[in-house]
Amino acid sequence: MPAPLQPQPTIAFIWDFEHALITTPLLAPVLTGYGVDPERFAEEVAGLPAFHAVRGETVAPAAARLVHLVDYVQHGTMKGLTNATLKRHGRELTPAPGSVELIDAMRAKVRSVPEFAREGITVEHYAVTTGPLVLVEGSALGEHLDGAWGSTFLGERAAPGYLDQLPVVAASPQPLSHLGITYDHPSVVRTLFEISKGVNVDADVDADSRMADDHRRIPLANMVFVAGDPGWVPALSVINAAGGKTLGVLTPEADEGPMRRLQAEGRVHHIAPTDYTDGGPAAVWLMEAMEQIAYGIVEHRRQAFAATPDTPPPSA
Repeated sequence: MPAPLQPQPTIAFIWDFEHALITTPLLAPVLTGYGVDPERFAEEVAGLPAFHAVRGETVAPAAARLVHLVDYVQHGTMKGLTNATLKRHGRELTPAPGSVELIDAMRAKVRSVPEFAREGITVEHYAVTTGPLVLVEGSALGEHLDGAWGSTFLGERAAPGYLDQLPVVAASPQPLSHLGITYDHPSVVRTLFEISKGVNVDADVDADSRMADDHRRIPLANMVFVAGDPGWVPALSVINAAGGKTLGVLTPEADEGPMRRLQAEGRVHHIAPTDYTDGGPAAVWLMEAMEQIAYGIVEHRRQAFAATPDTPPPSA
């Protein structure tokens, strides 16, 4: 059977926001803004599993810092912290060097190469984080992304019997009270399939519905995952198995050991510093990865026409 004549023309980059796209510790602006020592907060978070274990309770590591942030709000240490306040603090996060420029340069590149432009090839950028999603949305990078996934907080909660009361109306932002979504490392696997099937751009598409690979909006093979945290192994494994590309990045102060092991195990294809300045190792590798996928799309198109009887070649 010949390949479809309209190969999926979109390339998707999925970025580990906290460890690959910013240089500021994710919660630091929020904590310091309320006079909380980030190092002390981190120590308390690290001790939460043991604290709850003594009581016969379990707290997921990915949720621990979010739960403790709510504890700080509820106990008055960070009184009045709302989602709106969190979003404003997102503006204080510093993008990794060259990250914004590279994201924009990739989009410009596929428009400038005639072969890519002829096939309608486009590039999309998404971010994932186990931290607060609103920090991503409020950051300087937010407007350069096509979407993001992360954890969410609730303000005022719905009391029992709320459906029998007056219609729900918008109210002023309320302090954080509970977690809405806890986005952890395994959650990203579902995100990959949502992006692949187009759930994020078409509400009528169901991520759980069976869909042939050649009907998906973005094949997994057209994806590149950029991770700075080894915890994203589930996503790396899925993309590698599908023929996509994976990059591990390291900040100057990061322990290289875990990421080096992932490279030795074939879980990431390459490792580079978290610096995307034009001409640097990370920027060069990512741009080449994008071009390889793009040329693959062009070649797929050529083969599709060659395998289809009595079909004129695509116009120049």
